Amino acid sequence: MDILGNIASGLDLICNLKILSIVILGTTLGIMVGVIPGLTATMAVALAIPMTFSMETMSGLALLISIYVGGMTGGLISAMLLNIPGTPGNIATTFDGYPMSMRGEPGRALGYGITASFLGGGFSYLCLLFLAPAIANLALKLNYFSIFSIIMCAMVMIADSSQGSMFKALAAGCIGMLAGLVGQDPIDASYRLTFDVYHLSAGFTEASVLIGVFAIPQLLSDMKNVDLRCPHFTVTYRNIIPKLVELRESAGLLLRSALIGTGIGIIPGVGASSSAIVAYNQAKATAKTPEKFGTGVKEGILAPEAANNAVSGGAMIPLLTLGIPGCPVAALLLSGLIIKDLQPGPALFSNNADIVYGFFLAFMLANLSMFFLMLAFIKPFAQVLKLPRYLLIPPILAFCTIGAFMSNNTMVDVWVLVGFGIFGFVLEKFGYPMAPFVLGFILGPPAELQLRRGLTYSRGDITLLFTDPVSVVFLILSLVILVLPLWQQMKLSRRMASDAHTS
Repeated sequence: MDILGNIASGLDLICNLKILSIVILGTTLGIMVGVIPGLTATMAVALAIPMTFSMETMSGLALLISIYVGGMTGGLISAMLLNIPGTPGNIATTFDGYPMSMRGEPGRALGYGITASFLGGGFSYLCLLFLAPAIANLALKLNYFSIFSIIMCAMVMIADSSQGSMFKALAAGCIGMLAGLVGQDPIDASYRLTFDVYHLSAGFTEASVLIGVFAIPQLLSDMKNVDLRCPHFTVTYRNIIPKLVELRESAGLLLRSALIGTGIGIIPGVGASSSAIVAYNQAKATAKTPEKFGTGVKEGILAPEAANNAVSGGAMIPLLTLGIPGCPVAALLLSGLIIKDLQPGPALFSNNADIVYGFFLAFMLANLSMFFLMLAFIKPFAQVLKLPRYLLIPPILAFCTIGAFMSNNTMVDVWVLVGFGIFGFVLEKFGYPMAPFVLGFILGPPAELQLRRGLTYSRGDITLLFTDPVSVVFLILSLVILVLPLWQQMKLSRRMASDAHTS
């Protein structure tokens, strides 16, 4: 059966009131979970899997898919309005989203984010629909060293995009990577940096660290400036949805960002946070006024949000074609498929084509549902900024604590939240940015795992890292990103010295 016939079979499965109701419910739950820092899409999908046991195959998969899509997008709300990313993929959204909101344009900021999320996700689902097997075969050609180099390039990019000293940004990233090493060794299962503390044997929980370093310093700052108010604003649907002219001007940026997100989503272990950072940096590098990034420009919102939502479609490509999950949520969806007696792989497309294409189309339906639900929620969400800070701080702190506790249902994660919150506050006081720290913590373990797997495969021969073509390209790119700012600074210093000598 050709692809059009498969699409028709998939449409026949999902085009009914029951599936539509499930998708709307799941997307709404996902958005609500994504808004609360710490309650990630991964957690929501994990909690929903038992609910699918008694459901029909397509209904169960539609529920999991819609929760995932809603959770991926919901995190941008707290990122833009509170400067607290709801998920790791929304870290880059805070760079320009929060400044635009505090400038009195929260509706406009949310409109850009939601539109970019919709377009980025839609692009990746079209790739999933038409190009899945071919793209997955290309991704298979990446070896361990290539993936390691890609991850390290993303680390260098976030250091370059941070405000202030690049050396401090790199130092913060290294500290984050060190924190990510705490716990069990991924190769030989030995314990390291635990200091014989049993509760550290599994390492620090991602949710506790993320909430701690972003939320606690922000809340402490809000306590210090408790009378701070956002400028007066009015949210109308006319100024929420970006005009067609604006989208046409940013079409190239949105396409590049969606391609970055889809491509990185295919690579196992890299994830949404890397794609958002890479997309943000390419937007900054190609902008006519890169110095305005970080002050609340639309490009700084469109690029990361298009990229991090495109990851979801990309991650499904190796999952369905090869049975290799590209991210934690994809691993949970793999469990959902196996529960329904569906084994991902090439045979899945020939034996269960209607389910596969129904799966693809359910993603597109959830993406469409997310767009309209988020638009409907914008007005009440934006009003949060009008509330006095002393009313916002207690519930935010409560939600952060609940989010940390629910990671493993232990108080240890709450103390980790507090500890990293104080640590983050101190680092910020000395000018160390938090985004490189968090990205180092998230990407450090997969980078180490890929490097050590590569060394095991090559029997300790590190030269393959510098001879593999893909690895070399990304290592050179990382070196250019590191050296270029230093060269520009030296050039500026010489010009200033020359001007002073002339005068």
